[in-house]
Amino acid sequence: MTIPAATQTWRPSVLGKRFTKSRDWRLMLNGPDLTITIDGEPVARSIGSFGGLTVTAGRVWSHLELVHPDRRFRFRGIPNRRAPSFAIAFKAAQAEAEHALRLLQLVDEFDQAANQVRLFTEAFATAVAVQRTARGWLTTEFAAYWAARKAADGFGQLLDDPDLQPHIA
Repeated sequence: MTIPAATQTWRPSVLGKRFTKSRDWRLMLNGPDLTITIDGEPVARSIGSFGGLTVTAGRVWSHLELVHPDRRFRFRGIPNRRAPSFAIAFKAAQAEAEHALRLLQLVDEFDQAANQVRLFTEAFATAVAVQRTARGWLTTEFAAYWAARKAADGFGQLLDDPDLQPHIA
């Protein structure tokens, strides 16, 4: 389990705002959420919903551009020395969000496969009991029939996945 990161904030410098004629903006990264405040109006978005980030360094101040399905966000006036820290934090938060989504998908896939295995095991146990009562032994045809009906291909790989170990335990 990861420890939640502290909230990080970026904004234009006073001189950067004046010389680049930038609006008043602030970017606040808090875990999987990015809150964009423009002229006092906050808008929160999931970090995973952004398509990308472009950082263009100028002589003194950088220009940031965030691509989102709703719109493009452009920010001017951030000092060149601060822009890379936003890019690094943004990319790390996106990677964390992608990993969390992958983990949710793996857990769902595992739960479905485990349910298939449970259903197969119950049906197989019932069939074995019926076969042993009727014949006294398990025939080759019986074994071949049930071997062909095995469910949950790839279940072993899911069991071995290190990301799923906390869910399985």
